[in-house]
Amino acid sequence: YIGERVFMFSAFEIALRLNDNEMITLLYELSDEIDLNYKNIFDYGHTPLMQMAQLGDMDKIHWLLEKGANLHEKDTYNDQVLAIAAYNGQKEVVKFLLTLNVDVLNKNNFGDTAYDHAKTRGHNEVADMIKEKVEANKIKSGIK
Repeated sequence: YIGERVFMFSAFEIALRLNDNEMITLLYELSDEIDLNYKNIFDYGHTPLMQMAQLGDMDKIHWLLEKGANLHEKDTYNDQVLAIAAYNGQKEVVKFLLTLNVDVLNKNNFGDTAYDHAKTRGHNEVADMIKEKVEANKIKSGIK
């Protein structure tokens, strides 16, 4: 069973983390058991997309989204992929995610947004990008 957890990660998650493109493709194509939105309970309920956002792996992020990974999944703390990327200072990932339909105002269980994560961790460029998107959304929707 390809989706079975070995230690804390499935074979698919291990292949993603090792950047083994051949294995990723092989596992995905040979199995109808790969759940691209599986929440790993040993990794704060992070999905493979969240794991790749944490690591800043744009190629895998594009691949996962192309294959149907859900951009709006929430982890154990109700953080979404944007917050995970912001928390880890992954500027290119955040920049890309802001071009998609992400919820920039999503609050986790502690009331923190992606902006809060970036600002608290000292990722000021990332925080500024998120703040600009929030402001642009307000203007777009007519909110002052």
